[in-house]
Amino acid sequence: ILESAFFYLKILGLHTHEKLKEPMSLWEGARHKKAEEDHRREKGRITRQGGQNLSPERIMKEALEKLKSLIKEDEDVQALILSAVYNKMKNQYQYRYESIPFELFQNADDAVVELRNNLNEDMKTFVVSCTEKELTFAHRGRLINQFWIGSFDGRTLGYDRDLEKMLVLSSSDKPLENTSHNNTVTGKFGLGFKSVFLVTSIPKILSGQLGFKVLGGIFPEKIVGDEFIKLKNNLQTFFGSEKSGTIFEIPLNNGIDPNNIISEFLQFSSICLIFSKGIKSCEFHSHIENRIEHIAWEEKPLLNSNKIFVGIIPKLSENELRGSTALVIKCEHGSVLMAFDARSLKPLPKTIPTIWVTAPTRHILGLGFAVNAAFDLDIGRAQLARDSKRNQDIVIEMGQHIGQALCELADISEHKWIE
Repeated sequence: ILESAFFYLKILGLHTHEKLKEPMSLWEGARHKKAEEDHRREKGRITRQGGQNLSPERIMKEALEKLKSLIKEDEDVQALILSAVYNKMKNQYQYRYESIPFELFQNADDAVVELRNNLNEDMKTFVVSCTEKELTFAHRGRLINQFWIGSFDGRTLGYDRDLEKMLVLSSSDKPLENTSHNNTVTGKFGLGFKSVFLVTSIPKILSGQLGFKVLGGIFPEKIVGDEFIKLKNNLQTFFGSEKSGTIFEIPLNNGIDPNNIISEFLQFSSICLIFSKGIKSCEFHSHIENRIEHIAWEEKPLLNSNKIFVGIIPKLSENELRGSTALVIKCEHGSVLMAFDARSLKPLPKTIPTIWVTAPTRHILGLGFAVNAAFDLDIGRAQLARDSKRNQDIVIEMGQHIGQALCELADISEHKWIE
């Protein structure tokens, strides 16, 4: 992570800052020197004479130690990096406070799916806890850096590099091409966790026995003592004493209202559960209102159909969908959500986004239904990527399969209404 930080800080435009200039210059000089020596060695030439000069490796190690010390101990440097990360996430990538719960939900959903055949029903819950000064999120999916899933070695998919992907900008192994793995996981840009830096300076994470807090938006420092115990106790409160999981504790910066972060997620959480692949229930702990709520999505096939499913939309927020029956048509690439009552189909409220990739985009077209698929999105995940051939292919394939399912539904309505 520290080695990546030199490139990362350059991307953030901080390589010439007074306090960072020395380790950055040392690193760059040593890197170039090492490249020259490697080239000479390949040509069979002597790379270093007299043994008087420090080796590039020694200089790079010195630069690493200097940078590590600055990020760990200099609060001005921490604030500088955090400010740069904030500006890039908010202004360049167009992330919002409201994005944070959805990003963590998507990551949790991916982590649950990645457990493969080692998944139990009690692992399909996502927890959100809220106080006036802190938000906490937890799940029981694959642990951070856990690469053995039963007999499956996930290192080929980068499971052993989770921590690096969480902290280094755009360092993600989640595939961009249309592979089978891409159809099972949602996130693609490695930016999800970094959205928390819009509202916090030092997030704390416990995943299995891996406990750390993030300094300066990039450096993971091991947590011990009371900090570790608090996270472990909270995780046990959510899931039980014998069960492992992952918990994110997000102390909010001054002036941040937690309701502004979670209100949109609470509004759309029921639809997130319908469209998610692994997580099928949410638990909300409000220490502000002293209440706990639990919602779950349970679906069943319509007359043994393998395409058409129905279920009661979970009751949480007060909206027009509360308690309605959902009709979900599924195909290989995604699904379509509609609602109906005792008489007929009814349009979804116009406030509900039309395009989803597990979480909502900002496409609100008022068509009366919602479409979920592994669409290519722009890097801020707010809208569909422009000129994406893959999106066109998905829509064509989905159109054919959804059309067939609608024909099947019409046939059921005509010939099997009583059933």
